[in-house]
Amino acid sequence: MEDMNLETMPLEQLWDQLSEGLGQVFQVHKAFPPNRYIELYTLVFNHCTHGADAARQNHSVDFVGNELYDKLGRYLDLYNNQLLTNFDGLHDQALLERYGEMWNKYDFSSNVLQGVFAYLNRHWIKQEIDAGNEKVYAVNNFCLLKWKQKAFDNLKTNMTNAILDMIERARNGEVIRGELIGRVIKSYVEIGVNGPDEATAKALPELGETMKKLSLYKHYFESKFLNKTRQYYAQEAGQLVQQNPVTAYMEKVQNRIEEERQRCLTYLDHSTEEPLAHCLNDVLIKDHLEWFQSEFEKLLINQKDVDLSRMYFLCERVPTGLDPMKATLENYIAKEGKKAIASIIESVNANPKVFVSAALGVHDRFSQLIDTSFRQDSGFIEALDKGCTAFINNNAITEKFKSPSRSSDILCRYTNSILQKGSKIAEERETEDLLKQVMVIFKYIHDKDVFQKTYGKLLCRRLISDMSANSDAERSLLSKMKEMCGFEYVSKLTRMFSDACLSKDLTEKYKRHLQNLNDDSKIDFSIVLLASNVWPFPITAEFSLPPVIEKSIKSFSEFYKSEHNGRKLAWILTNSRGELNSYCFSRKYTFIATAPQMAILMLCNENVAYSLDKISELTRMPKDQLVSNLQTIVRLGLITLPSGDTDLTLNTPDDSVLMLNEEFSNRKLKVDLSKVIAKVDIKKEDTDEVQKAVDEDRCFAIQAAIVRVLKARKQIKHNQLIAEILSTVSNRFQVKLPLIKKCIDLLIEKSYMKRLDNERDMYEYLA
Repeated sequence: MEDMNLETMPLEQLWDQLSEGLGQVFQVHKAFPPNRYIELYTLVFNHCTHGADAARQNHSVDFVGNELYDKLGRYLDLYNNQLLTNFDGLHDQALLERYGEMWNKYDFSSNVLQGVFAYLNRHWIKQEIDAGNEKVYAVNNFCLLKWKQKAFDNLKTNMTNAILDMIERARNGEVIRGELIGRVIKSYVEIGVNGPDEATAKALPELGETMKKLSLYKHYFESKFLNKTRQYYAQEAGQLVQQNPVTAYMEKVQNRIEEERQRCLTYLDHSTEEPLAHCLNDVLIKDHLEWFQSEFEKLLINQKDVDLSRMYFLCERVPTGLDPMKATLENYIAKEGKKAIASIIESVNANPKVFVSAALGVHDRFSQLIDTSFRQDSGFIEALDKGCTAFINNNAITEKFKSPSRSSDILCRYTNSILQKGSKIAEERETEDLLKQVMVIFKYIHDKDVFQKTYGKLLCRRLISDMSANSDAERSLLSKMKEMCGFEYVSKLTRMFSDACLSKDLTEKYKRHLQNLNDDSKIDFSIVLLASNVWPFPITAEFSLPPVIEKSIKSFSEFYKSEHNGRKLAWILTNSRGELNSYCFSRKYTFIATAPQMAILMLCNENVAYSLDKISELTRMPKDQLVSNLQTIVRLGLITLPSGDTDLTLNTPDDSVLMLNEEFSNRKLKVDLSKVIAKVDIKKEDTDEVQKAVDEDRCFAIQAAIVRVLKARKQIKHNQLIAEILSTVSNRFQVKLPLIKKCIDLLIEKSYMKRLDNERDMYEYLA
């Protein structure tokens, strides 16, 4: 550069020097020499600042740069026109190679120019852009605009076709230069920085602000790429469907989808991934959904988990594509569950474990399928829940016994067999694991209130008979039920368990009381104190107890009265039990017996033979109660009939003499006479009793729910009230509409609510 005063250099002279430097910029495509870069920057800087000084002297606030910007534009036009001649006669891959090479050089040079003209960018160009001049661009963008107008617009059609041809060859298995496509595609994206041109704006009028910089790429390449993709795969899909079973077709489609995804990530703009996926989904999946769905159940039957996973992957990509699969899965689970339950119907009454095992087998099989093949999809989990609910509440067992709550009863018996002492089931696995399995089935039980009633009775038997194997396990199950059904559901059950624990403390306190009195009683006496409104026991008829037991009862009653004045004790003797030691046989036996059985056996201390009516008289037991308590004793041969018959019934004559069998022997030294009586079985009368109590509770629960809703709303329409009641009580039992209507009528009769005269489907709360 000549040594002269740059501040006074005319623009034409300055431009001669600057254009020479620009020529060097567009020739050097590596690191530009720093000294030369500074010289060019200084030329632009001095021109702009000298002009600014002159403007200030003329009291103008305008920045200088318009003429310099125009000269730069004419230079770029000329350069790009000359550059275009490099593409003459080139087609296909050769065109792309030359374009990619020239673009890389031009892109580098435009970034250098951005630095050379940085002062112009910061001042005059910024002022023009801020003023809304849409014909002025930052220098780098200006360079890209000129490339677009001269090079790109003349080559875009041939280049796009060349790229699409290479991609199709890649789809057909040829190896192509993906990096070459990526280099060209990069220019499609970068020259769009200035927004859409006129043709693009018309083609993509709804393009959002964030996508405007991609408008040229989307209009001139992506739209054509997607059309070609649709045509290619529509044709391929038609051929594959004709030539392959659904499993092979799905595998090929999954591979194709992954190929296209990798193609997009490797050398297309990432914004194409979503529209490309939609395109593939339409032609490869959506158009063949019915075929997939018709084969879905066959895959379930044959347990083709890998193919099911692939079908899920594909159908998930289409809106509502999974819905028919979910419905099919739900029905199939229900069908498989009913089949499993039907296969164990003959053994379930004797062994409730087979019911739980059958139900869990179906549940676990499909739960695992959902985990591995359906990615724990919430819709498929819901289908599992609905399918399990269907077969657990409606199966061969419920149909045989004509009782929808039969499954609940069986689950109660199974739970009892886990929690009671001597459980063989609990020996096989950890109790906590077994309880978790119980809760899996419990979740699907419709009539949870029936379960609650029956479970309460069995819990009661375990607690008062001291047959509960593990208090921690009892608490754990109550906690699980509370978590699922709420505090109210387990409140009575929890109170029962609490009473049993407190009773142990009370028994210890009573024993200390006896010690303080120097009581010499040899009876080890303990009690279970039950709250009358919690425990499911009616007050039973009294019978005559042996004096020694009567004395202990009287002693405890006096003790309790002194501790809790005003409270009344009612003894449930038929459900009490104790242990008797024998000294009249060849071996010493201990008999575990109910209190009525104890009353009968202790008569033998006075006499070894009694007629049936005499025993009834001495014990004050009616014949049916007496026979029930004697049956076990007679069957074991502890007491015998003269005829040698072991079957004592209500038809046995009253004058039949029963004798203590002094030759009695048993391989066990501790014989449980109460076990047969206490044996858990769901008899029809038990079920009827529970169902009656449940029906009453349901009626009260629905009425309470109606009152709560009305109290909050004051007025509510009939259908809305029904919906809210169904929602409120559905977690405890399946309510039928006639019962709700009955409860509404009852509340109207009781003046809790009324129908409006002018709007009969509207109810109003009466305070």
